[in-house]
Amino acid sequence: MPLFLTRATLAAAALLALTASARAADDGDNLLDILYLSCAEAHQQVGEDEQKAVALVTEMTKYLIEKRGITVPEDRGDLSQAFGELVKAHCLSDPDSLLLSAIDRSMRQLL
Repeated sequence: MPLFLTRATLAAAALLALTASARAADDGDNLLDILYLSCAEAHQQVGEDEQKAVALVTEMTKYLIEKRGITVPEDRGDLSQAFGELVKAHCLSDPDSLLLSAIDRSMRQLL
């Protein structure tokens, strides 16, 4: 299985994003570069670099949390794990869909 979709990578990214504060104003340029990546393109871009995969998913998740005004419960339990599994499932079922869409659908299912 590609590292990009591993449970640990997605869970780590989810945890970072769910505990992070609002994005910094200068993150906008980086965000525009990644918003339109499909799941397959994102995997191709990060390859086997776990840090890049975590950074990519974290940035998109933080953007969606801020954009949708989502409040993440203090007692998250296994939320990060479940989030990672949902993102993985969405990407595997449709690799050509936007990664942002897979993340958004996963967040809506959980929160």
